[in-house]
Amino acid sequence: LNNEIEKTRKELANLFQLDTRKKWILHPGLFTGGKGINTIASSLPTTLDSHFILMGSHGPKIKDQLFSQNLISNLKEKYSLFKLILSPDDATFKKMLLASDLVLLPYDVGVSERRSSLLSAMSCGANVFTSIGRFSAPLNLQDSGAYLISLEDWKKTKALPLIKQALL
Repeated sequence: LNNEIEKTRKELANLFQLDTRKKWILHPGLFTGGKGINTIASSLPTTLDSHFILMGSHGPKIKDQLFSQNLISNLKEKYSLFKLILSPDDATFKKMLLASDLVLLPYDVGVSERRSSLLSAMSCGANVFTSIGRFSAPLNLQDSGAYLISLEDWKKTKALPLIKQALL
């Protein structure tokens, strides 16, 4: 399995100009509000020595497109190792979920059953770090292997030490 992941990482590294020696932190899905991408942008340090990869597509609404344009501009400015992967095919999406060291999904109100990015990542066996809130309890994620952090701790930026630990 590790050989397959390393092979996939090399393939993706060549395709997207990524360094296989660096950690890959991925945020997959639509670039819209409510998915917590703005939380990530404010909680990760600018000195991050990992690739920060935003993969997916702009939302369908004009407000979503404006949000994503501003977001992408801010991330490019903040992180020297920022990588944008727009509208990948299903096979590439799955490979990135598997090849990434950490998939960050800190939803603004916590994860719920409506979050397809989380379900895709979990079904692929990705290393997922997500937020929990009042809608998360029925999912029974505590035994899933995902890193879980409360919304309050995200807001207090207590997530950063846990993210670092997850990357070790």
